[in-house]
Amino acid sequence: MSVYSDIVMAIIIGSDEHKDFVSSIAKNIEGSKVFFYKKTQFKGYSSGGIWIGEHKISFPEELIKEMQKDDDVILVIRGKYKYWNSDSMFMEACQLVDTLKSSGPNMKGVKAGRLCLVLPKEGYVKQDKIFKDDKGEKVFGESLSIATHRKVLKKLGTDIIISLYPHDFRMPEDSEDWIKTDYQNWKEFAWAVNPVKLIPDYFRKNNIAIDIVVAPDKSAYDFSKYIADSIGADCLCIDSHRSREDCGIVTSKNALHRNLSGKFVLIPDDWILAGGKTKNAIKFVRPKGHEDKWPKEIHIAVIHGEMNGNAYDELMERDIKLYCTNSVENPAGVIDVTGILADRIKKLFLDG
Repeated sequence: MSVYSDIVMAIIIGSDEHKDFVSSIAKNIEGSKVFFYKKTQFKGYSSGGIWIGEHKISFPEELIKEMQKDDDVILVIRGKYKYWNSDSMFMEACQLVDTLKSSGPNMKGVKAGRLCLVLPKEGYVKQDKIFKDDKGEKVFGESLSIATHRKVLKKLGTDIIISLYPHDFRMPEDSEDWIKTDYQNWKEFAWAVNPVKLIPDYFRKNNIAIDIVVAPDKSAYDFSKYIADSIGADCLCIDSHRSREDCGIVTSKNALHRNLSGKFVLIPDDWILAGGKTKNAIKFVRPKGHEDKWPKEIHIAVIHGEMNGNAYDELMERDIKLYCTNSVENPAGVIDVTGILADRIKKLFLDG
């Protein structure tokens, strides 16, 4: 049985920049109809070398004609690699949710009933707890970004958020995949989708042999061990440290004591932003001065490939093979998550 009362027909809306992704979700939900909104820059100027632009977002007239009062709407907001911007995506979500739920200007009185906001990669999720300073003390007066983000979207009328493997997702004790945190009870509002099994599935399907899985830090060990066990590989863990002064600088505390010569190595992680942790892991398995221990191939598999700036190009220069899910639009997005996102929507709303 579904968690929420059933829907007869779902209206699925997404940006015209991501038509294939949004359409793929819709194809997995029988009886759904899909529409695309447009973003148009109508003002822009340069300030201090930074381009500042204002955007308007508009729904197609066909949507207004199709929607009836209190229709269920599934709104998909997806970002792009290299230009990932949580602030911009947050404002985009706020404008869209508010317009749909309050019958915004020129909506002709039509508004959404229940609104499910699908964020394949949710912004601000790195800060799911209050950080500590160099003395180990919690920073006084620090905001909790992810909680603020969700509270605002809920206040604007979002009924449900579905996101793919957010930072505050922990391997669930139950089968419902609530997002569980110490700071907020999000039960029945924020839901997680776990795509980790898609990584070993992809490697098996494409006959990509892996001998050793290397966790880039201790926090990624359980994640990496699951993948290693799934493909029958050994698992190592790097004891790495991220600089508090510059979070892009990551170093290893331990050294490689295993000969990886001729081995096929996989380094998995939840996401790549600037790529510091991934680059450090590559250096770890290719220690300078010990070329005789270097593996034959290095494969990198990540869930969210944000890869801001030149991160993607810099990784490609290191002679590695990169695989990402398509949660973020990127050139390595070969692992498709639209099916499991659709499954979560159906599990929430549809029988069976």
